[in-house]
Amino acid sequence: MKYLPKLIPEKSKALPDYFKPKQGKGKIKQEKHKLAFSIAGALFLVLAFYFIRHPMLFILLGFLSFISFPYGKKWMERKLIFKLTPSILMGTYVAFIALLIPLTIHYKAVDKETDRIARIKVQQEQQARELATKKEQLRKDSLNIFIQAAESAQNDTEAAKLQLRKASRFLLTDSENVRYANLERRVINTAASRYFKAKQYKKALNEYATLISFDKANPEAYYQRAYCYYKLGKVREAVADLNHSKDLGYESASTLYNKVNPLKRRISYYVTRCCDGSTSSAKGRGACSWHGGVCNWNDPVYEEYRKY
Repeated sequence: MKYLPKLIPEKSKALPDYFKPKQGKGKIKQEKHKLAFSIAGALFLVLAFYFIRHPMLFILLGFLSFISFPYGKKWMERKLIFKLTPSILMGTYVAFIALLIPLTIHYKAVDKETDRIARIKVQQEQQARELATKKEQLRKDSLNIFIQAAESAQNDTEAAKLQLRKASRFLLTDSENVRYANLERRVINTAASRYFKAKQYKKALNEYATLISFDKANPEAYYQRAYCYYKLGKVREAVADLNHSKDLGYESASTLYNKVNPLKRRISYYVTRCCDGSTSSAKGRGACSWHGGVCNWNDPVYEEYRKY
């Protein structure tokens, strides 16, 4: 049976003081239990959030925390329709803690292994970064060594080209490629000039061809290569390069062009020349009759041309 307060009006009660709750040790004991279980609930709540990474522990600890607080205790009593006494609550604690201990030990081991793997991963990443830094520094040092060697050997173009080929294996950034390309042009230009002055036109030809491949708008390189072609007897190729050089505005190209491919004259056809200088299309009597007569029946007419 359950006591229902205020069911009987106060004035109609036969023993008005009989059903009043007694004050004293019982009330104090209830308050102590309430405080103790609330503290336990707070502790379980803290532990639940500590183990939030592990859903099973989080749920179990969260449940213990919930039923430890007055609201949760009353909610359980309404749902299960029984009195959740301190002894039952303590029994629930013991049962759940017996389950939580092995789970906690297991998850602690899991966390420890996870942390160990994470530390190893961090160490490996750090080592990889350090190794990459060392490799990058080695690459830069190697590139600088070969570039400096090529700069020092510019007068010995073959040696400079060898150092450039070695340096090309270490190129990576845009600025390095620009530095390499500028040096390569200087080395090849030096080689071309040296071969040209030594009249080694075949070797100079190859160097100028490389310079043109770098910059197809280099009129001087076309002119120098044309001269090499001319000296090697390849007039058609020389004329083609001189046309490129002229088109790009190189003045000396016109002079060499006229020398390599001069203007020539040839007979295009013959005309009847009158004595007054005019011409006639007539071939018989009466030709040039109004122009002083015929002075030359086959006067040649010339045209100018170039061979190439």
